[in-house]
Amino acid sequence: FLHPTNPFGEDFHEAVNISSLTPASQANFVAIKVGDVNGSAIPNNLLGTVIRNNSGALTFNVNDAQLVAGKEYTVTFSSENFNAAGYQFTTNFTKGAVEILNVKGADLKNLSADNFGMFDNAITTSWNGLASGKLDAFTVTFKANTNSKLSDVLSLGSNLTTAEAYNANGDAMNVQLKFNTGTLSGNEFALYQNEPNPAVNYTKVGFTLPSSSKATLTVYDVAGRVLNVTSGDYSKGYNEINLSKNDINASGVLYYRLDTPNNSATKKMVIIE
Repeated sequence: FLHPTNPFGEDFHEAVNISSLTPASQANFVAIKVGDVNGSAIPNNLLGTVIRNNSGALTFNVNDAQLVAGKEYTVTFSSENFNAAGYQFTTNFTKGAVEILNVKGADLKNLSADNFGMFDNAITTSWNGLASGKLDAFTVTFKANTNSKLSDVLSLGSNLTTAEAYNANGDAMNVQLKFNTGTLSGNEFALYQNEPNPAVNYTKVGFTLPSSSKATLTVYDVAGRVLNVTSGDYSKGYNEINLSKNDINASGVLYYRLDTPNNSATKKMVIIE
């Protein structure tokens, strides 16, 4: 800029129209990195997210409850010692267990409906600001579809939005959900439902690991015949494996199992012709 202290005082082009690819080299593009809280993100690393060092945890507290089918409930996500300048995570309900009706901000400033994304059985949330101490962050209202226990159908994870928080110094923290019974959710091993399901040409399987380790995903049919095995070294937090129909080479009701040195879980998927 001619006058750096007043860049908006001059007229400059913010777009370049290219009618063909021949003169593309004449366009002068400048990349600006945004959304990097503590300056540790690597913008040219397309192989995956950077795992930053964790400094403690941001814990949300929820009162556990016995749910009765057909009744409405409002759950408050509170914190006894809120110590974050920003957070994001995914709140998950067991598929079919509840019908999400509403989500509202509470004590946190600048927390509105725009900070939430509502899905059939999940809510994504992201917030940044400055707050500390004891507070109620937000509430979720839902109708129970089954008789169940809240801590059995509600969990916190990274399947849609990576669970992470940052303190005032920009240091990364874990995010976890604690029920008043002592049950914790947020840092544990978890295998998620494949998406899309049913699948036609491809599907992805997401999972969360409590620490970096080797993991093996095995897909097999109802007779126990192994159809596909994918193994690799995966990082702490959320990971996913993409599968095509050619990888599986089968259709109908199938099962997939994720094995790590310390954990194992199995779920069902459906592949359509």
